[in-house]
Amino acid sequence: SRARARTREISVRLALGAGRFRLIRLLLTESLLLACLGGMGGIIIGFIGIKLLSTFSIPATLPVTIPFRMDMRVLIASLVISALSAFACGLAPALQSTRVDLVNGLKSTETDAANGIGRRQLWGRNLLVVAQVSMSLLLLTASAVVTRGFNNSIAPPTGFAKDHLLLARFDPRLIQYDR
Repeated sequence: SRARARTREISVRLALGAGRFRLIRLLLTESLLLACLGGMGGIIIGFIGIKLLSTFSIPATLPVTIPFRMDMRVLIASLVISALSAFACGLAPALQSTRVDLVNGLKSTETDAANGIGRRQLWGRNLLVVAQVSMSLLLLTASAVVTRGFNNSIAPPTGFAKDHLLLARFDPRLIQYDR
């Protein structure tokens, strides 16, 4: 979508003598930078998620700990996947945007895209956007259902009202037991 909006810029660069390979390299570098920033954002969200998950405790008679940690293999794999997705998703638009007709590209204005010129040609892209948004909503809904089920399985309902519940705590250290 950015390549279509930048038709005039790419046409000007081609008219000034920039090579096609140089423009493809520029567009792929921008795509790689965006993908790596997205991958780093995902890693940061992963670390925050690990910190949040480590604060939860599982109610059991024995102390149960689940060691959540980020492995170096996960970090490397996420960075490699970010780079591959940048290359895979950035190459086709970069090749397509450098095959622009210079005369029409230089005559086009920013308002051409805003007025809907060429909107009939975007049905495939619109279909992909709709599919991506619907899959994202499906995944969000499924994760909410799994999270709610996990919470319900950890703390099954006792049938008692919360204001009529008596809790007792026993401390075995008082009679010289260690942890």
